[in-house]
Amino acid sequence: EMLGQIQERDLTLLAAREHLEHRVKERTQELAESQALYHSLVEQLPTGVFRKDKEGRYVFANASFCQTLGLTADRVVGKLASELMTHTPAMQQSPEAVKLGTQGMSHHQAIMETGRQIEVEDVYFGADGKPRYYHTVKSAVFGSEGQIIGTQGILFDITQRKQAEAELSNERELLRAMLDYSPDAIYFKDAQSRFLRTSKHM
Repeated sequence: EMLGQIQERDLTLLAAREHLEHRVKERTQELAESQALYHSLVEQLPTGVFRKDKEGRYVFANASFCQTLGLTADRVVGKLASELMTHTPAMQQSPEAVKLGTQGMSHHQAIMETGRQIEVEDVYFGADGKPRYYHTVKSAVFGSEGQIIGTQGILFDITQRKQAEAELSNERELLRAMLDYSPDAIYFKDAQSRFLRTSKHM
């Protein structure tokens, strides 16, 4: 009777173990599929995405972020911002590289301490030497128990907006110069005939 009970218990344990192994395989497959979908999404984004560990070393960089730096992912991962920026071909030893490296380290530390999001506008120089402007949003990465385990960032390319703003500013300066120095009486009015702008002569 005791041997029968032992055999029955062993069969129950075996069945439970097989069920557990089956569940582990299912969960592992689900996790692998989830990670594949995540990487597929992040790699196709037209925005730069990066993630750092507690010490501030890059643990992930998507294709767009690597393209911004002109580096491959294997040359980004494992580096600190201060190391990375001075190794970026188009920005080596430039004041912008030093600023980005220092700023990246201080922002990482601030987020690790407070958990607060930081938004900044940065300029990177591409391989062609031309500046590109980015609106960067940096935030905390949380672990399963809610603790901060690192930081992450998303870079939105705002170069076209910056160029449009510069062109608009230039047009305004030209208009102001014309209104200031023209010998003609020039004015602009709104739909209610209120003066909006006039030349000095006017």
